[in-house]
Amino acid sequence: MRIRLAQTPEERAACVALLRQMYHELPEAEFHARAVAQEQVRGYQIAYVETDGQPLAMAGFRVLELLVSGRQLYVDDLLTDAAWRGQGLGGRLFAWLLDRARETGCRELRLDCDVPRARAHRFYFRQGLHIASFHFRLRNLNQCPATPKACGVGGVGGLPSEARIGPVRSTEDVSRCYPVMAQLRPQLSHAEFCAQVARQQADGGYELAMLELGGVPVAVAGYRHLYAVPYHRFLYVDDLVTAAEWRGRGWGATLFDHLVEYARQAGCLEVQLDSGLWRSDAHRFYFRQGMHIAAFHFRLEVQAPAGG
Repeated sequence: MRIRLAQTPEERAACVALLRQMYHELPEAEFHARAVAQEQVRGYQIAYVETDGQPLAMAGFRVLELLVSGRQLYVDDLLTDAAWRGQGLGGRLFAWLLDRARETGCRELRLDCDVPRARAHRFYFRQGLHIASFHFRLRNLNQCPATPKACGVGGVGGLPSEARIGPVRSTEDVSRCYPVMAQLRPQLSHAEFCAQVARQQADGGYELAMLELGGVPVAVAGYRHLYAVPYHRFLYVDDLVTAAEWRGRGWGATLFDHLVEYARQAGCLEVQLDSGLWRSDAHRFYFRQGMHIAAFHFRLEVQAPAGG
């Protein structure tokens, strides 16, 4: 047995066939359409354990940059063939992923695991991961009515005339976001924040939106479009924060509504985000926005190689 990256269309197709065991509830045609779309996502790779060319276990993963933790290896899927479970293949593949994270300069390995999957939780605990946050989802955007306050720019869509929500494109506006974002990500200096945003925009499609009131930044959100087999296309919110002096006035909810409507218009089926276990005020906010906790977000710090 050996572990290798799936390089050829035939290798990737064999791994996708194995992945079908995890998502058997999806109709066949829909599953394959989503799997093909996920393979086209920038940076998405598949590693698998094989013998005689037959995949016995597989993992889909990608490297992402986050404000909260810098470079990380995110595991989309990790699956062992039902006929080969209990023989340590999942552990071997996880160890390979951890080595890959080290080799690519990642500070952490992260993954989400649905709440009901207790057996998988035990496996991840054995690998040294811990639950760092709750994974929230807002589902079925295509079935929800449009949000009346959403997408307001310059007084449009129910916002007061002095309020504006818009994308952050210029380096000057990125800099203007920092005092608000620093309240959520205090570990970053102004220079580090600007540099990290530039890396994320270049590498992973990261975007910023800012809510201003009379030209003053009030709330900021960082987000990106992602794709995964179980969720189709979705909007992932990396960061969402309202300046402390403006909290309790509904501006965070207004910016969240804007993101939901933006996601809907972009063809996303869901909005997703992670919120640290200790952030009970944020949890209550997300529940009020109609989200629910669908998964646990597991994390493992990656130790640099000896002498590295």
